Amino acid sequence: MILAQLNTVPAEHGWQTILVLLGIFGAVATGVGMWAALQKGRRDAIDNRDAIPRKLTPDPLRVEAVPRYVTPDQCASSHSAIIQRVERVETDLEGLRIEVREVQTEARHDRERNTSMILEETGKVHNRVNDVLQAVSELRGELRARFK
Repeated sequence: MILAQLNTVPAEHGWQTILVLLGIFGAVATGVGMWAALQKGRRDAIDNRDAIPRKLTPDPLRVEAVPRYVTPDQCASSHSAIIQRVERVETDLEGLRIEVREVQTEARHDRERNTSMILEETGKVHNRVNDVLQAVSELRGELRARFK
């Protein structure tokens, strides 16, 4: 019945049907090919498992023999050397912290001194501006009195 109705289907639907069928055929062919490749790969791996080298190439890690292990005395001396180094670093760090605190205190005092000097200079400028304003007001008053 479907084939009988093909003459009533528009032409673009026919092409779309052909494309869908080709896509399905391609997907099936791809699946069969992958399945066959996997089966062949399994057979080859089973047949050739003794022929496969058991060595990593390139060698990612080279292991060399060590003449002797570290003795407890060497470990203890290394430990004490590390402890002394850490203590020296902590002493230096504490010294640096003290210096930073001194610099911060000095900077705070400088900032306060500069602020007070700026405020003092600003006050002087305001006083001078007030003196100039007073003189201008007096001159303005004299000019008004003279030109009235």
